[in-house]
Amino acid sequence: MSSETHNILKLIFRKIRWEGAKQWYRMHHDVEVIGITGSVGKTTTKEILASVLSAKYAVLKSEKNFDPIFNIPQTLLKIRGSE
Repeated sequence: MSSETHNILKLIFRKIRWEGAKQWYRMHHDVEVIGITGSVGKTTTKEILASVLSAKYAVLKSEKNFDPIFNIPQTLLKIRGSE
């Protein structure tokens, strides 16, 4: 497989994953999302916030410090309903 073909397939897969994650999120109306931005302290803030919120709520957080292009849809697809 050529490098160009590989890059095209990677972009197609990324688009499909994003669209799937958006649709999955739309199906779960009761889910709140918190985004943390900045240049310093995001992982620490995420961990502290998840710890505090988990005392009262079901919390889903990204597990690793991956690129958001990969991590956001991967995390959204882990949402499960409150059955």
